[in-house]
Amino acid sequence: MIKYTMTQDSISLVHGGKSHVVTSGAPNFKNLRSALIDERWDDVPKHLSVAKSLETWAKGKFSIKDNKVLFDGKELPETLTSRISEMAKNGEDPNMLFLFWERLKKNPSHRSVTQLYDFLTHQNIPLTADGCFLAYKSITQDMKDHYTQKIDNTPGAVNEMPRNEISDDPDEPCHVGFHVGSIKYAQEFRQDAKIVVCKVNPEDVVCVPKDESFGKMRVCRYAVVGFYGTKLSSTYEEDKGQIKPEKQKKAANKSKKSKSRFDSMDMDKLMQQTLESLRNYATHKLHIIGASKILGGKTELVLKILEVRG
Repeated sequence: MIKYTMTQDSISLVHGGKSHVVTSGAPNFKNLRSALIDERWDDVPKHLSVAKSLETWAKGKFSIKDNKVLFDGKELPETLTSRISEMAKNGEDPNMLFLFWERLKKNPSHRSVTQLYDFLTHQNIPLTADGCFLAYKSITQDMKDHYTQKIDNTPGAVNEMPRNEISDDPDEPCHVGFHVGSIKYAQEFRQDAKIVVCKVNPEDVVCVPKDESFGKMRVCRYAVVGFYGTKLSSTYEEDKGQIKPEKQKKAANKSKKSKSRFDSMDMDKLMQQTLESLRNYATHKLHIIGASKILGGKTELVLKILEVRG
């Protein structure tokens, strides 16, 4: 048994004749607290320092040396190191980061790989369970791209083009290619637009131009997973009702044909429904990402539903 003092802000204890204080902002705080509360005394030493906690969290795939994170003996970029610390602090599953790194290494362009690090510093760029990431795209009210007004962007659509037709020069702001970006970039692109959430494989990133402070990118392939609902966390687990990439087009066509009693309701009628039923409708029928976390209660959710329905 180990004697300790625990508050919401810190944990203090003595182990091996040494005093340790771990604050709530440290990546090892959550795991140390869990070990103490569950009385897993053998696990406590693994979480007394950030380095030891990260190594335990990473299950041997990553290592820590001189406070730097290494994978296969090579130091990771600072952007990914920060993401590792953030995920460890939140107690999130590290496997998605391993898969992300493996996918990223398959990108044929060294320039594209290094540019992607700058893009990942933007907020609301979550990693997905299979190692991809989410970005955002501004589209027309009839679900087409702004430039050609021909490319379908309904939830379920997968768009792809030859990679070698797209410039990977970051000094070339505009070029052929599919454009996605940070939520700030998408929201400021057009005022009268809808915003969709796009799933991107790191190996399909072609360029992150400098003109938008690395807030947008050109990709050769992306899948539309739904409409933007609210701020997303650093990781994203696809809901069972959300569209899976391997069934994108079929699911989209099926969704168009299916009807819901909510489809024709105006704001007054929608406000009479339960919050749970509205969240289910928004998530599973309208494919609004983060519908269950929209702040502002029923009113804000209904406004988002009406916005997406157009």
